[in-house]
Amino acid sequence: MTDQHGGYGLPTPGDRLNALRTPPSSGTPAPATERKKHRPEIIVAIVVCAVAVLFGTQRILVRRAASSSSVQAQIAEQLGAELQKEAGVPAVLDGDVLFGVALKPGNYPSEMKVGDVVRAVTTPGIAGDGVARELEGRMTVMSIDSSTDIGGDTIVTLSGPQAATTEIASSGPIHLTIVEVGPK
Repeated sequence: MTDQHGGYGLPTPGDRLNALRTPPSSGTPAPATERKKHRPEIIVAIVVCAVAVLFGTQRILVRRAASSSSVQAQIAEQLGAELQKEAGVPAVLDGDVLFGVALKPGNYPSEMKVGDVVRAVTTPGIAGDGVARELEGRMTVMSIDSSTDIGGDTIVTLSGPQAATTEIASSGPIHLTIVEVGPK
């Protein structure tokens, strides 16, 4: 074979083809076209990391969704309470009930108004057995009706715990004390 070069001192296409067909000798570097073999440990490590990232992302998204739904529930409850107030319908919180109490004059502060938070003190029943005691739990005044139809008693609607209704029903006269003044 003669040493022919294409124009300007470059090898001919035949020279380049022969160089590709000739196996590399141990002293020359491997051609760039030879594929590297990947070790299985590295592939497994990459797959494990990818799965861990996916599960971590999923957990974060689930926590955000749960947090978001609880916040949405709180906002909906507050909106519902505000709409009920504007419409004149009393708002009842979770676990509370609305109940009415007939109060004699002097068994509640004359300054008591809707929105005040009160505590109830029960007195012994008609039979005279028992002692006066303060009921657990705070109650909110929802309405006050001083109608004269019930012998001069004032009817106060309260929002409070279910247990308070049983205590009040089984006692004698009720006395209310204001523990927090409501909004004006």
